[in-house]
Parts: sequence; structure tokens; C-alpha cells
Amino acid sequence: MKIAELRIKRKTLAAEARIIKDAEQRALRKARRRLGTNKPSEASYDLYNRFREHRVTVVRNAARAAHLADAYLRNRPYATVEDPKHRTKPITSPIWTDIQKTLKTFGGPELANVTFKDVYAWTRGEPTLMQKAATEAGSETAATPAA
Repeated sequence: MKIAELRIKRKTLAAEARIIKDAEQRALRKARRRLGTNKPSEASYDLYNRFREHRVTVVRNAARAAHLADAYLRNRPYATVEDPKHRTKPITSPIWTDIQKTLKTFGGPELANVTFKDVYAWTRGEPTLMQKAATEAGSETAATPAA
């Protein structure tokens, strides 16, 4: 597993969100300055909206997927990781695919075949693939007699 690399990805996404938010504010200030009023111009306001849309949809979803994948890799229960307001909402399908991609990238060979059902089972409190593998490995060593 590449938990250290995933931590770097999470920090990078957080920094990207801060950078985009600064760019949003610059675009808004520029638009207001051009008009000499508190109402922004159309072109600058469009730039502000594009920055905001990217930050709120793409970057935020990627950060959430990385956060949940990190929790999965560390065998943390979903209920202790996610804010209760998110637990009442269903996880949308783009997030599922992002979590799967992140797990395949940073999870190593044991998670190369992770599926939607595995991640969904984890959100419902069922054992993860890694926990199942550890349980099976523990039962195999207990079943083999000592020589």
C-alpha cells in the first residue's frame, strides 16, 4: 500500500482548492474594479463561476474520494470517518468510481480487483477486502499444525 503517497495527494488537493479560491476572489475583485461598482462584469464573473465550479465539483469530489479511500486502506469504519450529514445522503456514482480508482492506484496488488460492491459493503459496516484477507490468512495459519 502507498498510504504516504495518498496522504500527499490529499494535501495537494487541499492546496489546489485554496489556490482556486484565491483565483476566484481575484477574478471577482477585478470584475468589480472594472465596473467601478460592486457588481461584476460578465466576462470576469464567468471566469469566477468557472473557477468556483471546478473547485466545488471536481476538486471537492476528488478530495472526498481520496479521504474515503484513505479510511478504507487504514481499515477505519465509514461511520467514524464521514460527517453525519453525508451519511444520510447516498454516495453518488462518480464518487464510487473515484474511490475505486484511488484504491486501485494506492492500494497495492491486494486491492487491484476492488469493486463497487466492496466499497459499498464498507460503507454499510461490513468487512473490507483487506480485513477478509487478514481473517483468511489468520485462519489458515491456525489450521496448519505445527511441525
